[in-house]
Parts: sequence; structure tokens; C-alpha cells
Amino acid sequence: MVSKGDKALFNTLVKAAKKNVRRNKVAANKQARTAAADSKRSARAAQTARNKSARESEKRENQARRAYARNEKEREKEAAANERAEVADEKQKQKLIALATKEEENKQKKLKRLNGLFLEHDIPLKLFDIDLKEIALDFDEENGISSTSGFKKVTIPYLEENLFKLAIKIHINNTFDLLYESELWKVAKSPDIFHHSGILKFKSKYEASLKDTLPKNLNHEDFAGFADPINTGAISEFIEVNILPIVPEIKKEIDAEIAAIEKQAEEDEQKAKAKKELDDSCKKVELKFEKAISESVQLGKSMKTQISKMKSDLVALDESYNSSWFNKKKFALEAQGLGSVIWKRTPQLIEHIITIEGAIRILKNRAENSYIEIHSNSKVNQVLENNGYYEKTLTRFGKLYLALYKNLEMRLSNLQKALSYYEDDRELKAIEKVTNEGLKISKDSKNISKLFSKFGGQDGS
Repeated sequence: MVSKGDKALFNTLVKAAKKNVRRNKVAANKQARTAAADSKRSARAAQTARNKSARESEKRENQARRAYARNEKEREKEAAANERAEVADEKQKQKLIALATKEEENKQKKLKRLNGLFLEHDIPLKLFDIDLKEIALDFDEENGISSTSGFKKVTIPYLEENLFKLAIKIHINNTFDLLYESELWKVAKSPDIFHHSGILKFKSKYEASLKDTLPKNLNHEDFAGFADPINTGAISEFIEVNILPIVPEIKKEIDAEIAAIEKQAEEDEQKAKAKKELDDSCKKVELKFEKAISESVQLGKSMKTQISKMKSDLVALDESYNSSWFNKKKFALEAQGLGSVIWKRTPQLIEHIITIEGAIRILKNRAENSYIEIHSNSKVNQVLENNGYYEKTLTRFGKLYLALYKNLEMRLSNLQKALSYYEDDRELKAIEKVTNEGLKISKDSKNISKLFSKFGGQDGS
């Protein structure tokens, strides 16, 4: 027989269950309406975005077409301008050619006239390779002399006084350098010797002495008998007497300079090689530390996100568990399942923390241990020490260690919360298992070992 009290309790539970079902149904309907509204809003927003994108695309196309049209007009204008310029340039070119041709024709007429006057007054036409009529023509044009009487009264006296000086000067300027350098090359057979300062000085010295030996002037009658002072024999003799004896010493000097340059180049190459090796070794050390930091940072970020989600999930499960009359076992199983998920990546976190502890220990004790745990090359360690990399990296590792250690504390707190959903005996066994496994993994870390030694206690919860 069922008592009235039991029946009343049963009815109360049934009413509560029905009420809970209605509440859940209302919440589900509300959620469905909200989702539908959100979906409509998202669809409208997406359509608005598509319309805006289409308008902007059309606007850009129109702008591009207008810009192309403008550019096409500009190109046509530029092409037309270039064509006109080419025509104008060609016309100007033809004008200049015609003008130069006319000027040359006028010059030849004047030279032909002077040729006759030179012959008439027994003035020599050439001195070696110099056309003497050219000198007379330059003088006449500079002084505005165009008549025969002007030539007789003004030009001839000028030529008698200056013709030789002007002609020999032009001759020296035209021929000396080429001939001297040709003879010098026969003695100084390498460019280094040829252009050496100890040899170059003789050129100007010889040219000055040559000019000093020339007569101040010659009568026109003496032109024909004057020997060319610029000849290979005289230049060769000068070079043999003055330059040939010093060539061996200059060669030794040049060879020594070349040897010194080659030695310096070799030393520079060795220095560059050593610097590259040093830089590469420094980068290798930096890469090792940076890789450890980067991997730990990425792990820490993902762990932080997971820890927050797990905590939130556990809080939600806890609320559901405490507020429900039924399905408590279901919520407990879900919490226990979260415990497995939490522990799955925990050993990886512990390994990273231990790795960082090792890096911190190495960096802290680097000087006492002569940096041997970091790099065997003392220069590498000196560079990284002097530029502050070791100290900066130690600080970064310290901050990272604190962050990951805090992540581990929070992760173990979540794990203990999840394990609390086991019955007493199973909870103790699970805590013991986690503790033993954690101590085994963290045997090289006193800090983490302490954390697992306290696991399951008041501090852990």
C-alpha cells in the first residue's frame, strides 16, 4: 500500500518534472526564435554587404574606364607632340647640316684664296703636319681682315713674327703624347709601371726641356730646313737614359704593393669568414632559445583558452548537478570525462615547464659554468653577453615560466574538480594515480613535484 505522504511526494516530483519540461520547452522555443532572428539579421547583413561590394566594384570599374580613356587621350596627345618634335628636330638637324656644309664651303673658299696669297708671298704652306693657312685664317677672321691689302699690311707681319711659334705648339700638342707613350710602353710593359708616379713625372720634364730647346721663331725661309724635334729616336734615347734604370726598382715596389693588397684581401676574407661563422653561431644559439620560447608561448595561449573553457564547463555542470533531481549520474559522468580531457595534454605542459626551468638554470649559471652548456665558442658567448641577449632572454624565460606554472596550477584545480565527481574510494584512487604520474613526470622539477604532492588537498581545491 502506498501511503498518502508518498503519493503526495510522487505527485510533487511529477509536477516539478513537468514544470521543468515546460520551462525547457519555453527556453528551447525562445532560443529557436532568437536563432531565427539572428539568422535573418545575418542574412540581411550579408546581402547588404554583397550589395555594397557590387556597388563599389561597379564604381571602381567606371573609374578605371574613365581613367583609361583619359590616359588614352594623354597618350595620343603625347604621341602627336613627339611626332611634331621629331619633325622639328629633323628640320633643325637638316638646317644645321646645311649651315655646317655652307660654312665648310666658305672656309674652303677662304683657304683657297689664302693658298694663292701664301704662294705669291713665298710663305710656307705646312710645318710638318700643320696646315699654316689655318693659322692665317683664324687670325684674319678674329681681326676682320678680308682684303688683299689687309693681308699684306697686317697678316704677313703677324705670320713672320708668330707663325713658327704657333705651328710648333700645335704640332707638339698633336703628336708628343702619342709618340712618347708609344716609346714608353716598350720599356714599361705593364700598366702599373706605365702609370706609376715615379715614371709619369718624366713626361712633363721632357716636354718642358723640349720646348726650351726650340728657337723663339724662324724666318719663312728656314721652315723647310727645320728638323722635327719630336721623333722616336730622341724620345727613345731620353727614356733609356732616364727611365729604364729605375724600372726594376719600381717593379719591386709595385710587386710589394700588390702582395700587400693581396695579403690584406686574404686577411679581410678570413675576417669576413670568421665573422660569418660567429654570426651564424650566435643565430644558432638565439634560434634554440627563441624556438623554446615560441613553442611554449603557443602552448600557453592554447592552454589558457582550454583552461578557461574547462572551468566554465565545470561550473555549468556543477550548477546542473546541484539543481537537478534526476540525471545526476549523467552530469557526474560528463565531469569525469572532462577530467580525462584535462589530463591528456597536461604532461606536455609539464615537459615545457621543465624545459624552461632547464634554460633558466643554464642562463643563471652561465658565467660560473663558463657558458659551456650554451656554446663551446667563447666569442659567441661574449657577443651575446655584451649585447645583453642572455640577460634579456633570462627575463623572458622567467615571465614565461610564471605564466605556464600558473596555467598548470589552474589546470590541476580543474582536474581535481572533475575528479570530485567520483565516489569517495574512486576519487582517492584517481587522485593518487594523477599524483604518482605527475611526480614521475616532474621528477626533475622540485616546484612541479611540490605541486603534485599537494594535489588532492585543500590547496588544490
